Amino acid sequence: MTDLLNTDEDKYIYSVSIDFGTSQSGYAYGILGDQAKEVHGMANRKVKVDSSILLKRSEPGFTTDTGDDVELIETVAFGDEAIELYQAAHKLVPFINEETFEIDEEEYKEMKIQEKKLPKDKKKQTYWYDELELFQFYKMRLYEGKKFALSQKGLRFPLNTVISFALRHISDLAMEHLNNQEDEKNIREITKQNTFWVLTVPAIWKEESKYLMRKCAKKAGIIEKKDSKSLVLIREPEAAAIEYFFNPNSKSFQNFKKEKFLLFDAGSGTIDMTVLETSGSVDNPQLRITIPAKGSPNGSSVIDKAFLDFVIEFSQQTEEKKSNMPIQFLDCFKDWLNVKHNAKSEYKTNEKKAQETIQIKIPQLLMKSDIQLLLDNWNVGKNKKDLEFLTKARNKNEIKMKRGYVHQLFEKAMLDIIKNVEDVFNGHPQEKKDVTTILMAGGFSSSDILFRSIEKTFTSKNWGKKVILVSNLPEQAVIFGAVRYGLMEPKQRKTIFASRPLAYGYGLQVFSNFDRSIHKKDKMIKVEGRELCKDVYRPLIDKNQPIKAEEEISGQTFEAMSKNFEIVICQTDQKLDENTVYYTDDPIIHKFGSTIIKDVNTSSSSRPVTIELLFTFSGEMVKVTAQNVHTEIKYRGKIKYHKDKTESDLEQDEMNIKNSDETSTSDSDSSTSFSQNTSSGSSIDSDNSYSSNTSSSSNSSSSSSESSD
Repeated sequence: MTDLLNTDEDKYIYSVSIDFGTSQSGYAYGILGDQAKEVHGMANRKVKVDSSILLKRSEPGFTTDTGDDVELIETVAFGDEAIELYQAAHKLVPFINEETFEIDEEEYKEMKIQEKKLPKDKKKQTYWYDELELFQFYKMRLYEGKKFALSQKGLRFPLNTVISFALRHISDLAMEHLNNQEDEKNIREITKQNTFWVLTVPAIWKEESKYLMRKCAKKAGIIEKKDSKSLVLIREPEAAAIEYFFNPNSKSFQNFKKEKFLLFDAGSGTIDMTVLETSGSVDNPQLRITIPAKGSPNGSSVIDKAFLDFVIEFSQQTEEKKSNMPIQFLDCFKDWLNVKHNAKSEYKTNEKKAQETIQIKIPQLLMKSDIQLLLDNWNVGKNKKDLEFLTKARNKNEIKMKRGYVHQLFEKAMLDIIKNVEDVFNGHPQEKKDVTTILMAGGFSSSDILFRSIEKTFTSKNWGKKVILVSNLPEQAVIFGAVRYGLMEPKQRKTIFASRPLAYGYGLQVFSNFDRSIHKKDKMIKVEGRELCKDVYRPLIDKNQPIKAEEEISGQTFEAMSKNFEIVICQTDQKLDENTVYYTDDPIIHKFGSTIIKDVNTSSSSRPVTIELLFTFSGEMVKVTAQNVHTEIKYRGKIKYHKDKTESDLEQDEMNIKNSDETSTSDSDSSTSFSQNTSSGSSIDSDNSYSSNTSSSSNSSSSSSESSD
């Protein structure tokens, strides 16, 4: 097949990476063809900025009850400025009472009317609270399989819209920066179309989430088509590994040798880990993944939640109260982030440091009574040591918290994270023995408490590992490594990871001749007089099986009776028993999408055309190709991604919790499922050979979305 990536390579001027993070995001860049391969960060010299985004509504209001009429139409601000503008707008909001935080909408409307009558130089407000929606930590909604982002008001808006606005803003900043550089005035204009983009994603994301990022990149104007070759995705720990091993200024690059490492990438939302080893030679260095990436949602935001839970407990409020008045937490939370960032492991080991205090603001509107009474109530049932952690501060809405208690807020998360690392090696005793070093990357890795916790555990006799940071600025390892990935020659980019084991097992949905001794009765159907078993899962490749770079796996051979056909692709994160029949609606089997093959030439031969399906798993996403066995002509398959089968349940649970009047029908694709018949994508499995699915699937499922335009 033609290498589409090579055809446009000459048009690119820059490689630009976007690290879209849970709490912080940013971009970095390098010039393609630069022999020094220098990588640079954002214009303001910050590695990344806060990911908070403030968006304007199409219609003012405090709810989304008007349904489709309420849309998000433009970015007002990004980062710290987004929070500041939102807070400023909120200060003018009148409440009917401060117990329920119910807004006096009539008074608010009158206030706006009076404001509009003022001369331009007398106006106090540029934006109004009922015109704005603030979004924070929305990336984690994608990890959770949700389709909606929750604003700080607790309102639901399409997640892909929010992410698209964020990507557009970051990419626009990058373009403005590159075009304003003094030394670039004499070259052609830098545009999104002549830039090679690299977008980082967590290693534990499923296919659907990665596809949605491509969809959002198109909506953001970064690429013109979702399958554009000017954008590649890279897993975050793999980007960090590239920065460590392929930075020309690093000792590891200059002294390349074969060794095994555990790459530990700790961000705000997730922690990703993968085991890799160096391979190849000094002249042609490569990396080989030896254990599939594993991870968990145990990033630094878990500690933020522990702090907010403390605030709720201390002020004797409820989670519901917190969600009704999120604006009150922003100042409190901002102070906490500084405390968390500077927290030290010695808060536990050094008694003098443990006794030092910091001041914490408690949102005034949270307090039903004065600080002293809250302290007295909180202390009930606490042991003597805990009683010493909190005391009253001079300011009426502040308390003094001893640093020893700050460390306590970290402790459960540290235990969970250490267990996550240990779990990576479960079932891999040789890897546990061979890994010499734990490389720590990501913003959370700069936490002294996290680093010392990992170091203390894994440098012990039981483990005997070295623990080091990828660089002096571990938060930039992923974003800089992603740029270096984009700067590589296309061939090197494809083969830099020589092989990787699959995190999931993959298979196809097929029909099989019905066998009453092994098949479920309710799975039997009759087609043209034949008894068939529907929804059978036919394993294609097992979990943990190593796949070489660009290796094609033969998935199925069948006779194409029509020029268009569609077959359901499934995945599982379980190791399956080869003697057990599994079905595609089993809880451990996930139907993530379908391959759609179009325009197969079936008219040039008098006999049926034999087609072989070929799967490539080593790239950023699964790719499917159909090959005519006789002519070797190949047809690139299109992937239709199905929604997560549990998502509608999660959405409904969320709506029930929020007492929303909406129903699941508000999600236009939440109630339909992929049709289960021979015209919709299953093949017939008979005596280990496969005949065609009998016709083109003309009506695609409404719960799916195609991967090309």
